[in-house]
Amino acid sequence: MASLTINQLITQTRRLMDAVESDRWSDDELSDTLSYVYDAEWSRLLQAAPYYRFQSISVTTASDGTFPLSSLNTGSGNAQKNFFRILSVNDGNVEYSEARYQDLPLATTSSYMPYLRKFFYLAGENYQVLPTGAVTLNVVVNYKPTSLRDYVNVGATDKRDIPVDWPENSENILVYEAAARSLMKGGESMPTANAFLQMANAERADFLDEIRRRTIYPTRMAYSDIASDWGG
Repeated sequence: MASLTINQLITQTRRLMDAVESDRWSDDELSDTLSYVYDAEWSRLLQAAPYYRFQSISVTTASDGTFPLSSLNTGSGNAQKNFFRILSVNDGNVEYSEARYQDLPLATTSSYMPYLRKFFYLAGENYQVLPTGAVTLNVVVNYKPTSLRDYVNVGATDKRDIPVDWPENSENILVYEAAARSLMKGGESMPTANAFLQMANAERADFLDEIRRRTIYPTRMAYSDIASDWGG
């Protein structure tokens, strides 16, 4: 089964709500709700399976050792790759460790660098790399696809007739969640909305359990540090 289009998702949402002929919800309103749900569900997916969407981006820092979060977004139009979380930062030889500003408050104004290690931390809309200075990095990230509200027409194809980037046969999660949120309008259909939320939760639990493991190998507990932290 091919992934559904925005128009098909709108139709399925209306059917679930028994609102096929209703003018209480416009297609634009349902499309906006589906876009919100779509973005939220991609966040849940990538939290459960961080490597499901994966790319390495070459970033060169400014002279002060910073690079903007916006540099981690790539692509355009319907092929956007919107940065979600950093998975790794390295310079091709050394892995950078994540830190917090409060742990290294003098590192950008003095030569203070504990253990001669390399770090990065979030500073507003930028990442700060330590030691400071211009350096080319490989920043490995996961990402979310183009938001439904940002889809654009492709030639003669209306943007709502373009297949949505979502795992096939799992679109019911989007439909149940969007129907529930739409029925909350005015608070007049809360019992039905709550029933749809429960259905979405059940579908989501099975979906995330399936997608977070793509091999038969067991999940193993591990320490959060690495051997190099201890000179191993």
